[in-house]
Amino acid sequence: MSSVADRYETSKYGHSGYILTFRILWDRRRADPVREKTARIVQEWTDACDAEISIAVLGGAWKPSILSLLREHEVLRFGELSRLLDEPTARVLTRQLRELEDDGLVIRTVYRQVPPKVEYRLSELGRGSLPLVDALTSWGGSYAEHQRSLLPGASAPVAR
Repeated sequence: MSSVADRYETSKYGHSGYILTFRILWDRRRADPVREKTARIVQEWTDACDAEISIAVLGGAWKPSILSLLREHEVLRFGELSRLLDEPTARVLTRQLRELEDDGLVIRTVYRQVPPKVEYRLSELGRGSLPLVDALTSWGGSYAEHQRSLLPGASAPVAR
């Protein structure tokens, strides 16, 4: 039920041809605009749980890294993402990308060619999540630095 746009386009790799673009349309994809788990959390949790909703959407083994890489490179293919992320398993990366796509943070473009080609880019909603990803990254670095300073024999903290 996703929207499919058929158009002629040239990719960043110089390939031209007709492509299929799958985008999540909030009013057409399905009754819930996001994946089932996220929809359940949003409906059942109160407004006091907004932080938990953010973590439910952005939490995952590779999600913050995927979002950061897509900001840096704008468009990436599956293999490029895998290499840049230091080779997560294909199953885990596929699951994380599907969840990000289902939650509307990532747009997946499928090119009709042999061999098949799929590209990923950030949606507007995905771009809106980047300040939160940056804040998590900053806090995580500070937290790790603090924890390292508590270890026996730790030297002075390294400036960031």
